[in-house]
Amino acid sequence: MIPDVFRVIGSDRCLTAADAEAAGGAHPLTASLWEVYAQHFRCFTGATLDPQFQYLAHPATKTGVVRVRAGEVVLVVGTGPSLHAHIDALVRVRDHLRIVTSPRGAAALASHGIVPDLVLVEHQSAIHAHHTARTFGDRGLSVLARCPLVAADWRTPSALLSSVAPTDLFVPSRLPTWGLWPATAVAVALDAGASAVALLGIDFDLPTAPDPAHAPLRAVLELLAQLAAAPTFDCGAGTFERGWAAARLDEIGGARVWGRLDTEVHPAPRQSQRLREARGALAELGPILERAAALEAFALKARSHRGRWTPALEAGVEEIMRWREDRRVRVLLQESLGVSFLPRLWRIGIARSVGGALWRPLLLATHELIGQARALSWQSAEERAA
Repeated sequence: MIPDVFRVIGSDRCLTAADAEAAGGAHPLTASLWEVYAQHFRCFTGATLDPQFQYLAHPATKTGVVRVRAGEVVLVVGTGPSLHAHIDALVRVRDHLRIVTSPRGAAALASHGIVPDLVLVEHQSAIHAHHTARTFGDRGLSVLARCPLVAADWRTPSALLSSVAPTDLFVPSRLPTWGLWPATAVAVALDAGASAVALLGIDFDLPTAPDPAHAPLRAVLELLAQLAAAPTFDCGAGTFERGWAAARLDEIGGARVWGRLDTEVHPAPRQSQRLREARGALAELGPILERAAALEAFALKARSHRGRWTPALEAGVEEIMRWREDRRVRVLLQESLGVSFLPRLWRIGIARSVGGALWRPLLLATHELIGQARALSWQSAEERAA
């Protein structure tokens, strides 16, 4: 099992490593986890943000987890060059691997007659999710319809799940996510009880010439290998610096797999319940929203007066920064309203040296907050009417 502190840090619910250990328990690698969180994510993964409120229309009726039988090995498959380089070997050993992939991975495997055991639908941001929903196409949707299990997080656009049968769809609970689907898939496999976890098509540049865009995923995967109780292998390009031993597919196959993955599921919150919770969050945030509206109006005046009233601007900035001290407020703003600008300010701070230009962060933060509250109000009303 992945330690709870890994989930807690990735959820963005804590502001310090000490807070994370208080919420998720002490662990020898907490400092390393927090270092990766700070260096590669600036202490905010955004993994729980749902600014388009996709959860209100999500079609899943179940939530839960998958279980891997004793002796089974899980292969996490991406769409990198090593997938195509080793596809013949994958076909040969398919019956000795549980395959977990993404929607695009499922489409790539379908071209070779391979159906994955689990498709994990998770996107790093709302923009990524929107792009997939728009470009996946009818062929991609038909591929998902043939997959035995689809685990789609609450932020998934419903259009991407339109072809999936209700019996095959669930929302993964206790999702150990940092917003990067290959890392989430590895964590899901380890939590499910895999005897080993391997990668294919999750490719990086050589360590001598690393691509900065790959650094966050590489760092999280290397940490997961250290957290894992089971062996971890890279059957692709083999460019990890630590944690993932290079191996061939025919070396890591486990027990022969049969049937679909076991699941432990229970009813997911109905849409009516999600709507009630959304309206409840708006009501609970009422005082914050009122202050945000007042501060937004003040910031607009300060902008038009070219940065006058600096002491009052400093007081406004200090007020929105104090909201981070209330954990419940942090969770509601991030997870109910999908606010991203203010949570990032809470972590990186605001330089008082900008003086009269303090109206900028104050205006941007409050404007987003008010806009998201209005959007949620409208969206929940539309979903209720539908």
